[in-house]
Amino acid sequence: GGSIGQGLDDPAPTITAGGGGKSSLVSLTLSPEHEAGALRVAAFLISYYGTENISACDSPAPTITTKDRLAMVTVMVKGTPYMIVDICLRMLKPAELYKAQGFPADYIISHGADGKPFTKTQQVHMCGNSVSPPPMAALARANDPWRAEQQQAAAA
Repeated sequence: GGSIGQGLDDPAPTITAGGGGKSSLVSLTLSPEHEAGALRVAAFLISYYGTENISACDSPAPTITTKDRLAMVTVMVKGTPYMIVDICLRMLKPAELYKAQGFPADYIISHGADGKPFTKTQQVHMCGNSVSPPPMAALARANDPWRAEQQQAAAA
């Protein structure tokens, strides 16, 4: 009919004699796999952002409690609700880590000066202990008194 729908928290409209008005409730049932994923996401977020079930670094990771909680995580995108059933995290590859640090694309991370190849773990470790080139270059330029003197002499 002419109904365009409304929120569940709004009162139901009056049923008219015209026969065109219809009321309905739309619900969605998740598959067992998606429901399990949504509960894992909720347990993960509750563990980090809730007020309970939080562990310190020196204690074991928490388990899912038996306390009843709202356990589905939804987000609104342009007015449409979506349920998060998987966070889809992945580890960045060494080349991606170096790129994020600002290293040039031709920077060699696959082997050392002696030609011995690095493992992926070694590549990640070295990136984590590296100094990002762009900020270091900016610091070096800002703290180079000889270059400043050369620029002043060239300008004169």
